[in-house]
Amino acid sequence: MKARFDILLLKPARDFLIKLDEKSRKKVFYILKKSSIQNDPRFFKKLNANIWEFRIRTLRGQIRMLAFFDSRSGALVVCTNGFLKKVSKVPSVELLRAENMRKQYYLENESI
Repeated sequence: MKARFDILLLKPARDFLIKLDEKSRKKVFYILKKSSIQNDPRFFKKLNANIWEFRIRTLRGQIRMLAFFDSRSGALVVCTNGFLKKVSKVPSVELLRAENMRKQYYLENESI
């Protein structure tokens, strides 16, 4: 099957993944790939006007990877950051962090 979008991991997202155990990291990559091919809101869900979340369940808990679509290319999803979810709502500090990274991404890539 052809991917609906490509995924770019920003440094904070890569750093988060490096800290995970190997089994959890493999599951995150599996869900990222699966979400890029198949539309399933259990794994990839819109949180607000700009930010989406990849939802991954592991034995150790719930992992969330926040992301946004690069509006200049409808086929690129940029993962900004990841965290272990401990409460029912996505923490506002994580959403704000993703929004700030989105703004910074566009500032750094204006000429593209």
